[in-house]
Amino acid sequence: QQALQINATPEANLLEDGRPERASFQWYHDHRLDRTAPHVWKGLAGMWIVDDDFDEALPLPRGDRDLPLMIADRSFDRDNQLIDPFTNKRPPADGILGETILVNGAYLPHHRVGPCRYRLRLLNISAFRSFNLQLSNGAPMIQIATESGLMPEPIRRREIMLGPAERVEVVVDFAAMAGEAVELR
Repeated sequence: QQALQINATPEANLLEDGRPERASFQWYHDHRLDRTAPHVWKGLAGMWIVDDDFDEALPLPRGDRDLPLMIADRSFDRDNQLIDPFTNKRPPADGILGETILVNGAYLPHHRVGPCRYRLRLLNISAFRSFNLQLSNGAPMIQIATESGLMPEPIRRREIMLGPAERVEVVVDFAAMAGEAVELR
């Protein structure tokens, strides 16, 4: 019997029309007919970030201040086990909405931030739910990118509508919020 070896490091040539792909925030999921929604519901999805020299040269938050956030709605039974809403239904089972909102797979997560700017990369992996995202204190978010990469110029927003499979990148300056608890709602 021969052992199967799998390379766990994904590699891509990152070319777009023969040229280096520009910086963008991407995600992957199963594309098989009638299987995408059930598989994403069960966690078969992820994200990756493509950087380029132009993006790297901008004065944007990096490292620990660059936070990818994958938002999902899911439902759980009384034993806190994921409910499969696709059981006995022929996908795509339109209109399925989860009762609980998760961020990076966690319920009511929190993250301590310093009094400085952070880059939030927001991805909605819900099948049918849109989110009208805003900060609980009404502070602005500066939108810098969409799923297509950087926008021509930043836009100041108090709220951002994020539909299923949409991505957006914002910069939030927490300097004026030192000592304050702020929620992304």
